[in-house]
Amino acid sequence: MSAHRLLSRLLPVLTSLLPVLFPVTAAAANGSIYQPLAGFPTNVKSPEWNGLTLHSDGNLYGANSSFDNGPGLIFKIYPDGRVETVARLAHEDPDGVVRSINPSEQLEPDSAGRLWGISEKSLEPGWISSLFHFTPASGRYVEFTTYDALPGATAPVYPRSNLIPDGQGNFLFLATMAAPAAGKFQTVLYRLEPLSGTFTKVGAAPSNEKEGWSFVADGEGFLWATSRGIPNAGMGSIFKINAVTGAHSWVTGFSGGEWSAERGAMPIEGLRPDGQGFLWGTTLSGGLD
Repeated sequence: MSAHRLLSRLLPVLTSLLPVLFPVTAAAANGSIYQPLAGFPTNVKSPEWNGLTLHSDGNLYGANSSFDNGPGLIFKIYPDGRVETVARLAHEDPDGVVRSINPSEQLEPDSAGRLWGISEKSLEPGWISSLFHFTPASGRYVEFTTYDALPGATAPVYPRSNLIPDGQGNFLFLATMAAPAAGKFQTVLYRLEPLSGTFTKVGAAPSNEKEGWSFVADGEGFLWATSRGIPNAGMGSIFKINAVTGAHSWVTGFSGGEWSAERGAMPIEGLRPDGQGFLWGTTLSGGLD
């Protein structure tokens, strides 16, 4: 992960203040480890939700899911700190159909220079999500496919993770699909070959695995994520996925109650590696007072 993308995960969110862009640096004489560069324009609201991506053109790009800004925008940050809006992620066709709304994950570049992302809503009726890509060189935005069109999808499919490069020019991502049994859900691992547009269903988790947050690769062939689903109903768990076969393995479960200081419960977001062999995460409840 680049320094620019890492710092984006650290952006402080103060909704009452104008968002500020800053680089993380070595500690200055006054003890500060960051230096504010510029404030974001008022039309780029909530830019901190999906992080920043360093493109080969030397600029940073981000997409704001903007709960208070409607459909969301793709914005570009120049090296000198200037911020420019380069694409609006939604528009209404003459028939009133609204296309991709609320990008929900960090943009990822492919070898052709395009930036790929996930939206929470697309041109389909209801909350059917979609994949999209944006080409910085031309400014062209394309809604690539909707999740109900993916192979093996017997029901609408919704994104539950980020896009992660597999080291071979492809992306892996998790999606949740309604399983045949009423009230059940199934997490499915897909592989996308961005240059050909080919999707492959790699594997699926047991039913009722409802939540798979952003996941990380460990460099040894596994993807790690947290869940609020089984096997500890409602408490959450940590699981890993074989990136080649799609096989899921439950690693450990959270068992703490509302105020338990021992195990915690309901993990939030995903896991982050520290480079020392450990993965770190947070939970919604539990912990010390």
